[in-house]
Amino acid sequence: MARDADLQSALLAAGCPVATISTVSKSAEGALYAANCFSTSHRIVAVFCSKTACTVTSKPAS
Repeated sequence: MARDADLQSALLAAGCPVATISTVSKSAEGALYAANCFSTSHRIVAVFCSKTACTVTSKPAS
């Protein structure tokens, strides 16, 4: 899986510098996380981390 630094970098790039993170699911392809962002506006984003990188979407998968 991608490193913690990759996860933090993806959240920072998405404007989510402070967040609580919970694991939604893990598989051989990667891991899906829900990040509860605390900044100027509160929001929840989904982060998928593969073996090489993490990407952020605007809302978590259910």
